[in-house]
Amino acid sequence: MKAYAWASGLIEEGRTVPEGALLIVSRLNKQSREIIAALARHSRYRAELIVPGIPEANAANDPLGAVDALTAFVEAVEERRAK
Repeated sequence: MKAYAWASGLIEEGRTVPEGALLIVSRLNKQSREIIAALARHSRYRAELIVPGIPEANAANDPLGAVDALTAFVEAVEERRAK
């Protein structure tokens, strides 16, 4: 399983990364899920996880800010997985 994010910041998982989504973790396991859940923003209305900073960058029409937010999130996940 893989974890990926959409341009909206929504995090999902599946066997493949759909076109238009960006990879977060290529080998999703229990540890990775727990790390992602700990670092992600939790939706108030649904059981959804969101990459922090992407919705704000989208609202400010700042695509580079969204890329920076996703990059920082992926790096934080990888850093915690390495411990």
